[in-house]
Amino acid sequence: LLASTNENEQPSPTATVPPTEPSPSTMVEQSEVGLDWKRQLNNECGVTFFIPPAEEPYLIPRDPNTPPSPSDDEGKYWTYENYPSNLFMFNHTARVIFKNPEAIGSGYVSASVEVMCAKNTEKFNTESLLEKIKSNLLENFSVVSVASSGDGQLWDRNIKTVVFSGGSFNNDTYNAFATNTHIYLIRYTGESANATVNEVRNTIFHRLGFK
Repeated sequence: LLASTNENEQPSPTATVPPTEPSPSTMVEQSEVGLDWKRQLNNECGVTFFIPPAEEPYLIPRDPNTPPSPSDDEGKYWTYENYPSNLFMFNHTARVIFKNPEAIGSGYVSASVEVMCAKNTEKFNTESLLEKIKSNLLENFSVVSVASSGDGQLWDRNIKTVVFSGGSFNNDTYNAFATNTHIYLIRYTGESANATVNEVRNTIFHRLGFK
């Protein structure tokens, strides 16, 4: 499973989505992508992100009259990252995260949208992908298990919603599906109480595009 992480390292499944946020099974939110947002294609996962610019209102300025804190949103903006990772059968992560790249990571994540992927070499469909994850956990006697799963629809396709328990998982909802070329495990997460930050995060999540 993924190693422990902070803002400057690979994501760990520890941050919880605020309970007031809309369900990841919702089709599309009403919020729209701004004209000043850029498209960012990740070729490894075949996914496109919309990313807002590093300026207000998407950037939260640092207040010079208050000391820096590892658990606030000041000085942060939306940043694109991608790197090799290791979670179940997924070996690459692309994400957009609200952070200050110059700050030392603390484990506090204001908000992020994470796409974990791998090439679909075994030709899974969405149903068989979820069954493979479940069987791998059982076969490996993992402390992690699938606590619940269900059906949903996102990005104009049918997906599986999955909640894992055990290990460092903390009841986040993941969204799994397979295409002819890739398998995916996707979530949005964050601890920020800032309504604008969470609205932008939700827009990035719902506007993901796939080849």
